[in-house]
Amino acid sequence: MKTLVALAAGAVLLSSCGGSPSGRHEGPDQFEEVRTRSDLDAFAGKNVAVQGTFGHIAAEHGTVTLESGLVIYVPHFDKFKGGDDWLKYVGRPVRVEGVLHTESNPIAGVNGPLINIRRFEPLDTTE
Repeated sequence: MKTLVALAAGAVLLSSCGGSPSGRHEGPDQFEEVRTRSDLDAFAGKNVAVQGTFGHIAAEHGTVTLESGLVIYVPHFDKFKGGDDWLKYVGRPVRVEGVLHTESNPIAGVNGPLINIRRFEPLDTTE
């Protein structure tokens, strides 16, 4: 019985190990798109994608302001993009993917829904 459980667990792990064909990012290929405040509860704890205008808080945390006006926080963006001059993205359209959290948290300067970031992509090509 233990062997059967171990084999089943191994099969699940192997089936989840397939990377994206382009190799551009890790994690699931399917993300739910969050656009409004009403989407928050439905997608809490799930992999989501948000698109909007990038901003920052004290050059430490990122923000994405959606077209609806909703602000999604990206805590510790400075660590995620370490070594990159990431302030160049401020005011530009971006897409951020990761796990959405809607509950309050103990991160100073962050008071609202946030994404544990997995992937970041600028949506314009101007430098």
